[in-house]
Amino acid sequence: MTNPKRNVEDADVVERLRQTFRNSKKSQQELADILGCSRSYVGNIMSGRALLSGRVMRKLLDQGYDIHWILSGTSQSEEIQKLQEKIDTVKELLKEAYKQ
Repeated sequence: MTNPKRNVEDADVVERLRQTFRNSKKSQQELADILGCSRSYVGNIMSGRALLSGRVMRKLLDQGYDIHWILSGTSQSEEIQKLQEKIDTVKELLKEAYKQ
C-alpha cells in the first residue's frame, strides 16, 4: 500500500516559491546553505510537502526575496508603485486647482 503525497502548503505559494528559486538559478543545496536548512527540506518546501517556517521566511527576506509576493501574489514594490502613481495624480490635480 502506497501513501499518497500530501500537500500541506497552498499550491499558489508553492508555485511562486518555485518560480523565485528557479529565477535565483541556485541549486537546492545552495538554497539550503543560504537558508540554514537541509536540501531535503528545501525539496519538501518546493514540492508542497512542508510548510515554510518563520525562520526560513526571515532568511528569504534577509536575502532580498519578496516574501510578500511569495505568500500573497502581490509585490510590495508593485503596491508602492501604484501608490506613488496615485500620489503623483493628486499632486497634478492640486497644481491644476491652484493655478485657477
